[in-house]
Amino acid sequence: MTTQPNLNSERNRHFMLAVRRLLATGRYATAVELTAAAALEPAPQYYVTFSYALRRLRNGAPLHTSRRPTRATAMWTELSEKVNRLRQSHHLSLADALTRVLTDSPASSFFLSPSSALRLYHHLRSSILPPGDTFVRRATA
Repeated sequence: MTTQPNLNSERNRHFMLAVRRLLATGRYATAVELTAAAALEPAPQYYVTFSYALRRLRNGAPLHTSRRPTRATAMWTELSEKVNRLRQSHHLSLADALTRVLTDSPASSFFLSPSSALRLYHHLRSSILPPGDTFVRRATA
């Protein structure tokens, strides 16, 4: 089973790949623009453990926890809708449908706010890229 630290590492790696893909287009002048666009890129997976997602979906925890929808609300809504569609179309249990969605279905985005995406980018670039890397110099705020 995948653990949360492994999922965070995967999310970070996938996010930086999206940043680099977008950076290569030359369309983004600042890190703010670049990271906001990267956060909206499709993500290869959902970065949530099976056990936590199963508990959330099984308990029927409210998907909307505030008056203003959040990125987390959007992620749980999307995940729930995919699982429910799969359950109905293939007559699967909640656990089986969730397993399929988590292993086979990409997420529509990284579900990061622009400010969280920028913070993550700055944290990752300072911890994993060597000083003077051209990637860092071209995409600064």
